[in-house]
Amino acid sequence: MSSSLRLEKITADNVEAACRLKVRPDQEEFVDPVAWSLAEAYARPEVAWPRLIFDGEQPVGFVMGFFMVRFNPDDPDDTPRCGIWRLNIAADQQGRGYGRFAVESVCEEVRRRGQDRVTVTWAPGERGPERFYLRLGFRPTGEKSGDQVVGELALTGRRDGFQAGRAEVRRLTTEDWKTFRDVRLAALADAPEAFSSSLGREQAYDEARWRAGMLPERGVKAVAVVDGRVAGVVGGWVPEGRGGAVEVYGMWVDPAARGAGIGALLVEEVVAWAAEHGHRRIQLWVVDGNDGAARLYRRLGFEVTGESEPHTNDPGLHERLMVRMLAAGTRGPSR
Repeated sequence: MSSSLRLEKITADNVEAACRLKVRPDQEEFVDPVAWSLAEAYARPEVAWPRLIFDGEQPVGFVMGFFMVRFNPDDPDDTPRCGIWRLNIAADQQGRGYGRFAVESVCEEVRRRGQDRVTVTWAPGERGPERFYLRLGFRPTGEKSGDQVVGELALTGRRDGFQAGRAEVRRLTTEDWKTFRDVRLAALADAPEAFSSSLGREQAYDEARWRAGMLPERGVKAVAVVDGRVAGVVGGWVPEGRGGAVEVYGMWVDPAARGAGIGALLVEEVVAWAAEHGHRRIQLWVVDGNDGAARLYRRLGFEVTGESEPHTNDPGLHERLMVRMLAAGTRGPSR
């Protein structure tokens, strides 16, 4: 991401450039044009915060925050909210981190105003922005605003140095084998019942074994990094005999970082990788009794099947298969 990114207020000098910004044609059903947003900001200046995103001298996007808005004014318990009203990244500027920068900028403004959560709504759909917001740590609240999903990101609270909602998911290469080794061993030590391998077995692996497991033909491995520290890990691969399905495996989040949406970010990274490689079926196995993981996966669109098998390390336990299908033609998300 460029170090020359900044937000500017909408003025007579840049309003035409703002209105000329266009998202991709397949995204137009999910986000209103900038001109519409500016009309809304004119009508509600007390809550709207419209800004043009610049990289150097080039306008690359538009973001509009909102502040202290009641979603349900008839409900006396409904507290005012702050969040992201609109986000438009120019079609030819996507995939460069501008969306993340815009969201983080709104978060900083929310903090500056003394508030501790950020709200956003999105239209459901494979081409919509849901995966983008989940990757940034937003979690569905279960509410609806019209036909849109309401998501929320908590800004307060640090857990052992991890800042909720500030995770960056990064895919690993063979040169990252030490990073993967360390977090994988930490996961096996913390939750041995959740994995088909064991700490003792993998502690004995040498460098060549770890590197071999990181090769591209072995699938994808990713970690979540918070404040420079690895907070979670996940893997994805295409097992034989499963009709080309991508399997999510080895997902683990550091106990000190749980509850911040990192698990969702990690799973969605594997989903994005699967979509990029043309796979439509995503599967994973959940050990009986791991109710927290099962709830997370259901929230992410996975459904329980009737398939189960005994746990590798404890035949008294069973693992149950969950599956999520992607729409035909689904592509990885634009970043």
